[in-house]
Amino acid sequence: MIFPFSRYKIVGHSMSPTLKPGQTVWVFQWAYLFSKPQAGEVVVFEKEGKEMVKRITEVRDNAITVVGDNKVDSLEVGSVPVRNIVGRVLG
Repeated sequence: MIFPFSRYKIVGHSMSPTLKPGQTVWVFQWAYLFSKPQAGEVVVFEKEGKEMVKRITEVRDNAITVVGDNKVDSLEVGSVPVRNIVGRVLG
């Protein structure tokens, strides 16, 4: 992780209307080096070999609970280890 920022292309409708399919967002990869994730933040994380983008709803010890903003099209992801967070979506 040489550069603190990366670009991420939104795939799918789970974060609509906040983020739209095909939209490109900037991800701050160093966001949690010196601070902890907070409920309400949108993050990119890895789960089962896939990178996903969701909103944090709960922070517990070393895990977060995430959900998409689109309640109709959002899959239940459940708990994700904090170490799996790629970074926080900016903007």
